[in-house]
Amino acid sequence: MPEISRRALFALASLALRAPGRATAVAPAALPPPTAVLDFAIAGALHHALGRPGVAEALVARPGLVLALRREPENPFDRFAVAVLAPDGGARLGYVPRESSEAVATVLDEGVRLRAEVLRALGARDGWGDGLVLTDFRPGEPRLRLWWLG
Repeated sequence: MPEISRRALFALASLALRAPGRATAVAPAALPPPTAVLDFAIAGALHHALGRPGVAEALVARPGLVLALRREPENPFDRFAVAVLAPDGGARLGYVPRESSEAVATVLDEGVRLRAEVLRALGARDGWGDGLVLTDFRPGEPRLRLWWLG
C-alpha cells in the first residue's frame, strides 16, 4: 500500500466509519483495499447533466458503471468540491455531497485512488438509517458507492 499522510488517513477513516453496515469504529489499518467507504446521492443533479431527461435512467440501468471524480478547488461554493463526471470524464453530473466533500477532497489531494460506481436507483425511502449521505436527490437517480482502492 502506498504511503499516505496522517491527514488523508484520518479523512479516509472518517468516511469508512459512515460506510454502509459499519456500526463500530474501525482502525484504518483494518480496511484493506478495496473497501467501500461511502454511499451517496449526487448533489446538485438538477443543475447539471444528471437533471437532463433520460440521464439518470441510463446510469441506473448499468449497475457497476464507474464514474469519474474531479477535484474543483476553485469552486466558488465549496473549496472542497468534488465533481462526479460521466464515465468518459465529460459531462458533470453533479457533486459529492458537501457533508463528505472535505474528507473526499483531502483523500484525492493526497493521490489516494478512489472509485465511484453506480449501485442502483434510489428509492423514496433511501437514506433512512442505511448509511446513505443525504442530499437533494429524487427517487430514480443513481445511488453511488465510493471505494478506496489503496
